[in-house]
Amino acid sequence: MTKASFADVTRWQRQQESPTTYEGHVPPAWLQGRSAFGGIGAAVCLSALSHHVDSDRRLRSFHARYIGPLGAEPATASVEVLRAGRSLTHASARISQAGTTRLTFEACYGTDRESSAVVAGPARDGTIPGPAGLQDMPYVPGLTPTFTQHFAFRWVAGNPPFSASDGRHLTGWCRHRGATADAHSALLALIDAWPSPALAFFQKPAPASTVAWTVNFHTVPAAISTEDWCLFTSDVVDAADGYVTIRSTLFGPSGLPAASSEQLVAVYG
Repeated sequence: MTKASFADVTRWQRQQESPTTYEGHVPPAWLQGRSAFGGIGAAVCLSALSHHVDSDRRLRSFHARYIGPLGAEPATASVEVLRAGRSLTHASARISQAGTTRLTFEACYGTDRESSAVVAGPARDGTIPGPAGLQDMPYVPGLTPTFTQHFAFRWVAGNPPFSASDGRHLTGWCRHRGATADAHSALLALIDAWPSPALAFFQKPAPASTVAWTVNFHTVPAAISTEDWCLFTSDVVDAADGYVTIRSTLFGPSGLPAASSEQLVAVYG
């Protein structure tokens, strides 16, 4: 496994002549095919924006659009604070490569505020087997996406990709194998590292690409370590005409929902 950790590859270099511009690249060991998996680009944007948003404002939500593949060549991330109000900050970022936009990113940050509206998120299902009794899914070079070597996956329920079977649901445990960045970036990587459950419908390997992705954050721990197992659940909302809508939840080490997402995926097969 490459020595470059998730934290390493998502912290790009800030340019002195343009303090809102960051330059970097994604090592080949973090790609899936010709492109980085979606969690890398989103985490690069978060890392860059962290220098421009007040530290008392926590990330609440982001929306990313994947315009084109982000390869291993040099790339640039540019950021902009759209508005910093009394309690909310809206900011955007854009990753470009070879003169074209590859990713656009919009994020909302907010301070904690007192409110009479308090509803705890649903705890994870206590009947789901814990990770201790399960085996890590193997990393097979040339068969499984290259970036997956940086994560540990333990399958619980659902059918594997390309098994010509039902692909409506997937459940499993996951954790980072190497050093992570901040907790929000670590969580977004875990919630995006799993394959779409809809790939189980196919009989043989077929490409799939995220078109748009929205993530909301809930009970976020102070940090995510390589010892922290998180439970991932994912359901297909609908699939038709080559597009799949997926809703997923990532439960943190405490058992409470840490992040939830909705993803539009284009599938070719």
